[in-house]
Amino acid sequence: MTHSYTIMITTDAIEKLVSPHFFDLQEITGDKFGPQVPQELFAALNILVTATSSGKMKKEYLKLWLEMFYFLNASN
Repeated sequence: MTHSYTIMITTDAIEKLVSPHFFDLQEITGDKFGPQVPQELFAALNILVTATSSGKMKKEYLKLWLEMFYFLNASN
């Protein structure tokens, strides 16, 4: 099996990275990680990690990213 993921990183007008970042990882079980993943996954305060069966961002996650990250930083 190959692995797929989506990473959404926001930059400002001078190309500086704006936190937090959004990672969507492929997970065989679909929208939830298996029991071992949360124990092994590195947790960072500036990264939100979600799971989908394809590793491609769903519309609901795009809306979440826009609301939680993009629009909050777009006004700055």
